[in-house]
Amino acid sequence: MRWPAFHEAAHCSVGAGYFGHRIKTVWIGKRDGGYSPDTEWRPEYGVSEREFRLQEIIILQAGRAALDHLNNCKHYYDDWEAGNDHKLSWKRALWLSDGDEVAAGHLLAYAMRRAELLVDKLWPQIYKLAFTLLEHLKLDAEQIEKTLAI
Repeated sequence: MRWPAFHEAAHCSVGAGYFGHRIKTVWIGKRDGGYSPDTEWRPEYGVSEREFRLQEIIILQAGRAALDHLNNCKHYYDDWEAGNDHKLSWKRALWLSDGDEVAAGHLLAYAMRRAELLVDKLWPQIYKLAFTLLEHLKLDAEQIEKTLAI
């Protein structure tokens, strides 16, 4: 149950802790987990919808970056492209690139690198949130914000 905690904690730490996105809940099970972000863009967020969607891609990539960080090496994941994180990232990247698959691929590469750097920077927060998640298995927005001290 350890890896899902770090995977989901990275989504939340990058999403809520760094970008300021609202995460409603986060949960883990033995071999999976999930989080519920507020994915509706609003002008009061202070960024354009395009910037918001790019941030979403980085947040989605952060889960994988955290597992690589946890294992101290890059892994190849056979099922990565079939997973929801990749599917939604690809959908957002295609939207941002006006349907150009080459440009979308470049956006994903950029987002993955950005996620890796943010995971390195935010590792103490990710670590703290992961262990809080291991203790409680599910956290609401208030618990996430309290743990991340935001």
